[in-house]
Amino acid sequence: MLPIIAALGALGPACGPTDATRPNVLLIVVDTLRWDRVGSYGSKRDTTPSIDLLASDAIRFERAYATAPWTMPSVASMITGYFPSSHGVVHLKDILSDQSLTLAEYLQSAGYRTCGIVSHLMLGSEFNFDQGFDRFVQLAQWPDPHQAITSYEVTRNAEVLLRGSKATSPSCSSFTTSIRTTPTNRTRWWDTPRHPPGV
Repeated sequence: MLPIIAALGALGPACGPTDATRPNVLLIVVDTLRWDRVGSYGSKRDTTPSIDLLASDAIRFERAYATAPWTMPSVASMITGYFPSSHGVVHLKDILSDQSLTLAEYLQSAGYRTCGIVSHLMLGSEFNFDQGFDRFVQLAQWPDPHQAITSYEVTRNAEVLLRGSKATSPSCSSFTTSIRTTPTNRTRWWDTPRHPPGV
């Protein structure tokens, strides 16, 4: 399984009096993960303990469908809200247009700080999937786009990126501050020890 995390972050809304009331947003995308292999969707195998813990107190969708059978157009649809025929990412060399506003751009315009981490080369800056992110980390690099990057590595990089946002913008609510001001039952999954290399 090839992990992808667009830690769309916004885990640290921008400055202002409404910071404590604004929700954090975290989008986790796992390429080719079958829904029936996730515990929170009924799997009896203990293969996704961290996701299950997060899902126990989060919004879960029971009826979600991919707009395409492969990664690039499907993720482009997730982050733009458009079908592939509208956002234009249909073929392997297609680049997400600047005209297609992404969820990260909408959140950014609403005052959120946005962070993104991808371990799939086809979702990187070369294809313009970084638009709207204040900070973007692309773990896979050329010339070895199929290098093995574990979910553990992605998670650790996400933690460093999100917790590190405090230093770059100390006057704004940071990820750490948001955790302290959020009820503990909503954040316990973050501080629970991971089960590397699983999710």
